[in-house]
Amino acid sequence: MTERFEQLKSTYGSAELHPITLTVSPGRCGTVFLQKLFSRTYGDAGEFLHERLSAHASQPATFFRSYDESVQREMLNVDAIYEETCRILESARQRPVVECGHYFISAVPLFHSLVPQALRVLTLHRHPVQSAGSHAIKG
Repeated sequence: MTERFEQLKSTYGSAELHPITLTVSPGRCGTVFLQKLFSRTYGDAGEFLHERLSAHASQPATFFRSYDESVQREMLNVDAIYEETCRILESARQRPVVECGHYFISAVPLFHSLVPQALRVLTLHRHPVQSAGSHAIKG
């Protein structure tokens, strides 16, 4: 299965892709609002996603800071991550893709290795007291 990395890199690494924007946030920062805002504002001009993969499927804690290529290869052995990565890459052939959710954060280094020319990163911040309150109330 480690050939998945090479396959994706050879297929998409030099391909003409629209921007792929992945969001980095601590959670509870308005990513649902952002996804809905982009979807309603831009409609079919892009693909605007929010956490298509659950935390269980994307394993952000397991693959946190996946800067090493061996860890990225391991990530692609997880079928859910591989399928979502393929879907995003294929969608980017047609239009920009923005993933607003929190759980795909560990894929940023993977996308940087595969398609650095297309990757954009959106970082969201929130005041720590408001963020802590939101986490305490909503989890």
